[in-house]
Amino acid sequence: MAGTPLPPLAERSRITYRFEVLRSPFTGIITEGWQTFALLVAIRVFDAPELFKSFIASANAIGNLLTPLVLYFLSRTVRTSAQMLIYLWASVAVTLIFTAFWPGLWGFTFWIVMGQLIAAQTAPLILNIYSKNFRHDERGSKLSLAFMITAVSGALFCVLSGRLLDISIEWYRPLYLLMAGAGFTAAALYRKIPSEPLESHHLSHPVSNFKYAYTDRLFGRLLLSWMFMGLANLMMLPLRVEYMANPEYGLNFSNEKIALVTVFLPAVARMFSTHFWGRLFDRMNFLTLRAIVNALFLASIVLFFNTHSFLLLCVSALLIGLAFGGGGVMWTLWVTKVAPPEKVSAYMGIHVSLTGLRGVIAPFLGFYLLAHYTPPQVSYVAIALTILSMWMFKGVRQELDRRSGEFQKLTF
Repeated sequence: MAGTPLPPLAERSRITYRFEVLRSPFTGIITEGWQTFALLVAIRVFDAPELFKSFIASANAIGNLLTPLVLYFLSRTVRTSAQMLIYLWASVAVTLIFTAFWPGLWGFTFWIVMGQLIAAQTAPLILNIYSKNFRHDERGSKLSLAFMITAVSGALFCVLSGRLLDISIEWYRPLYLLMAGAGFTAAALYRKIPSEPLESHHLSHPVSNFKYAYTDRLFGRLLLSWMFMGLANLMMLPLRVEYMANPEYGLNFSNEKIALVTVFLPAVARMFSTHFWGRLFDRMNFLTLRAIVNALFLASIVLFFNTHSFLLLCVSALLIGLAFGGGGVMWTLWVTKVAPPEKVSAYMGIHVSLTGLRGVIAPFLGFYLLAHYTPPQVSYVAIALTILSMWMFKGVRQELDRRSGEFQKLTF
């Protein structure tokens, strides 16, 4: 598609929306099933020590950390964003095949990390397509159906897979092959989405892009507050599987129950709330919406790690699913509220990279703390970080409203 004139905006929007909806169930199978089953296999097949579990939990984040460098090289090609997404998802599928067959903990961990590292590079490219093919005031609501389908398909896959793993843990191999097939299918569906190459003059150097984090004070403050919230949430996410699977903490639930609480129920809540969150994103003050989502994350952390009741764990799962519904929309699109339209990919690259930084730090920090303290005590650290993040939002509301209004006038 490089060099081919793009169709009008209305046609681009229609085509992109159609193929994003078609792609969603396949990427949902991968994104929802990947890390949960990787940790289960690491714990119950390989009896992995904390170091390996930390690397598996931070695999996607390592990829995010490398995003500015990868984005810099991708912008030097003549390939469109959609074409590069085809190569990336096909490469992810190949790593999933290796994960299924490579023997031993070292090989399993290596291919898990490689696959998620590659998958992490898709976010700025997808956002580049969204920013060019959808109007400013429709991005959240337009994509909410795709997010919902991603959530429900991943949830169903994980519950059924959890049941198979309870029959025999060795079922993980065909499950990873099924995920590889989903990756190849997702790659093929990007063939029809209209897009352009990245604007390389706004991605001059992977390090120089970080100047926006301090020259744009509003962007920098939002990044910092997001950093604390992300540390809290990402620190506790892999510990949910550990807390439910490790007999040391008195739970030792079945694989099916773990999949139900860590994947299925959050995905159901996310599915039914995403359209609502998408509409709110288009209409509501961003900081107010972020505060609501943070409060839901906070409530979920408090409840999950301070009970042994399966019912209360399910309630906590629903709360974090609601938070993911709003957080997923905002994580993908919030940069469009702050960045000048021509710099969206550069700003997103910084955001994704810092997501990677906290995502690398958080699992290691979480497992380190868990080795020395009880799960409730570790949760108190996450609670403190979440409250700090919410406090830091103070003082930027008027500036964000002003800038968002200016950019809305500049876009379609």
